[in-house]
Amino acid sequence: MAQKREEKILSVTNLQVSFGGIRALDGVDFSILEGSISALIGPNGAGKTTVFNCLTGFYRPSGGSINFKNSQGHSLNLAALFGSLPFSWNRDQLSTYFKYLPNKFFGGTHLVTRAGIGRTFQNIRLFKELSVTENLLIAMHRDFRGTLIKGLFFPKIYQQNEKKQLSKAKYWLERVGLLSLANERAGDLPYGLQRKLEIARTMCVNPRLICLDEPAAGLNPAETEELSSLILSLKEIDKVTVLLIEHDMSLVMNICEQIVVLNYGQVIAKGTPEEIKNNPKVISAYLGTENV
Repeated sequence: MAQKREEKILSVTNLQVSFGGIRALDGVDFSILEGSISALIGPNGAGKTTVFNCLTGFYRPSGGSINFKNSQGHSLNLAALFGSLPFSWNRDQLSTYFKYLPNKFFGGTHLVTRAGIGRTFQNIRLFKELSVTENLLIAMHRDFRGTLIKGLFFPKIYQQNEKKQLSKAKYWLERVGLLSLANERAGDLPYGLQRKLEIARTMCVNPRLICLDEPAAGLNPAETEELSSLILSLKEIDKVTVLLIEHDMSLVMNICEQIVVLNYGQVIAKGTPEEIKNNPKVISAYLGTENV
């Protein structure tokens, strides 16, 4: 029986970011397999969140490429799409460029969703004054086909669209165990439940790759265990590729298939959990021991 071919959904090559005279990322290279759970780890200040910010359009890279395979199977250079780097002018890249050209000059974060990437943040960013359900509906605004004209002249179509969005919100609230709190104010939820809500909101944008920035930060052991099960279900049930930044090594070692280790803006190790935990460069970076 032929083995299933493993394809890369994300390839980062020679990624560079500079802030004035400070080189935050210096030639970062790694790739992520489609349908996998991978992690970026490293000491504080290693450049992990800077990588995420480049992937999701918050930062414009100084150099390098970020190739992402979108839902149409096209490879897009996100570093060029979201920033000002030169394009490789192939047909797919060219058509995408002109499609998004009017929005290009206003930043790249909104283009991330269109490309198929969703993310959460190290510090939770919910609309805390809105209800739990409303937080999910906001994430789906791009797919909502109900316009003012349809609402006035085609109310049935408008209502059908609303029901579809509400049904999707209900599905994700049930998946993360928040259905009974659907009408509660998001800011009133306990911290652990806010983390779950943020993941549910991210999944409402139909990502192919979801980037989780320290999802276990501030969680107790029971909540971390629930988070592990949720992340595994995103891979198994929803066929989503997961890339996470995390300092909880037990979580990383238990659910990740590949780990990329950063230190001072450079990749110092890549491999399986077993390979990483025995790597002398990784031990040195975390414990400050002399390099072997």
